[in-house]
Amino acid sequence: MSFKLLKYIILVFFTVLVIPKELLANEIKVIRAFESNEKTRIVFDMAQLPKYQVGLAANKLSYEVRIKEIDNPRKKLAKIAIKKNSVINGVKRGMRTNEVVYIFSLKKKVTPVTFALKANNSAGPRLVIDFPNNTKQEISNLAQNDRQVTKEVSNINELEAALFDDLNSESDSKTPAANVESRLAAPEPPKPTHNKKKNLHTYRIVIDPGHGGKDPGALGKRGLKEKVVTFGVSKALVDYINSDPNMRGYLTRTRDKFIELGERSEIARKYKADLLISIHADSAANSRAQGASILVLSNQRANRENSKLEKNKHKQKELLSGAGEVISGNANNNPYFASMILDLTSDHARTEGYKLAQEILKSMGKSIHLHRSSPIHRSLAVLKAPDIPSLLIETGFLSNADEERLLRTAKYQREVAYLIYKGLKEYVRKNPILIKEDIQEGNAVYYLAKKGDSLSKIAQMHGLSVNELKRLNNLKSNIVRIGQRFLVKEAQ
Repeated sequence: MSFKLLKYIILVFFTVLVIPKELLANEIKVIRAFESNEKTRIVFDMAQLPKYQVGLAANKLSYEVRIKEIDNPRKKLAKIAIKKNSVINGVKRGMRTNEVVYIFSLKKKVTPVTFALKANNSAGPRLVIDFPNNTKQEISNLAQNDRQVTKEVSNINELEAALFDDLNSESDSKTPAANVESRLAAPEPPKPTHNKKKNLHTYRIVIDPGHGGKDPGALGKRGLKEKVVTFGVSKALVDYINSDPNMRGYLTRTRDKFIELGERSEIARKYKADLLISIHADSAANSRAQGASILVLSNQRANRENSKLEKNKHKQKELLSGAGEVISGNANNNPYFASMILDLTSDHARTEGYKLAQEILKSMGKSIHLHRSSPIHRSLAVLKAPDIPSLLIETGFLSNADEERLLRTAKYQREVAYLIYKGLKEYVRKNPILIKEDIQEGNAVYYLAKKGDSLSKIAQMHGLSVNELKRLNNLKSNIVRIGQRFLVKEAQ
């Protein structure tokens, strides 16, 4: 054996030893599903570009996907649910050494298309399978034309992501769900008061009852429609909001009416909303899945919506929070200036939406079971407004027999509404609306008194009691001097 050959063998040996484990085997991170009228798309998010093999049964009613060199084939993944109008009838999963096998049973004879995609700026490596819902649809050419495949796949981000993955997996809550009988027997939540007196500066909160009209939403096994649950919870929530001197509540719909997803944030904008909350009830293939979850807008969807707005000057002028006025008042009409304002506005809205979601989850988690204890980022049309902090609340699973029983009752709907309101109340307390005399220093807010001010007036403007205002400022006297500085919000 020559010295050069020996050196080469030693080099290869040590190279193999130091290769990171993740380079020797792949991993399936998440499985997602997307629906459209034309097809069902299944996406496997991978750690690396996958090695795979596919096979279509002779009768074209079964499709096998074998993903090779998987490091942990026994890893439990979130389940996917398939809508009734999909050509997919069911999914089975099997394992072999370093392989995972998925077998899709089909309702009719179709020819699926499978292809792998390299990582890009918005997503990692993926294995994509398209199942045409219409047998006449010709998509097989996609696999033969790289440009067509790239163009087709770039549109995946424009599809509304169904909640098939995370919300169908096991709950991350450490608190077991209470027995349904004890939950039904729990005391009634407090009734909203009829306080017509509002403070000078109030939060305008729009509540969106999900679905409605021709769109019933999810359907429980005992026939409960999601649109009925969402309307009941939303009406009760607006009653609680309107009983609070620091909030005003509005509904996107006041009857069983269908509203397009994109229109809901536009309705909120017409009400000059400070916050938008969409109410829903989930359904999953996993009948054991239960509990509430809150969804907020993903960064990717926010960036896409901002890109659209950069090209639409008319929509820019309609933006709230002063963004529209700032953009339209820019004398040079500089597109980079508009882009900067949109990004700042969008970042602020998503930050506040996340903070609000955390407060509501904290409130709900004290009394009802949570499916997810942290907000989930999702690409949802109802959350797309860049100028309004928005979130979507899944109040429970209609596919779970116990939660369907609970959500059917007006009492439990009021309980959910009351817990959401308590989270809102805490958020409003921590984040009072700033007025022009307010000065923000870090997380603390100060008010400079002007002519005609009194302690009661300053307290009312900031949603405080006089005693709270005096405590914050260590005051023993009720005298107010012009220019006097008052702490109206403590640093968190």
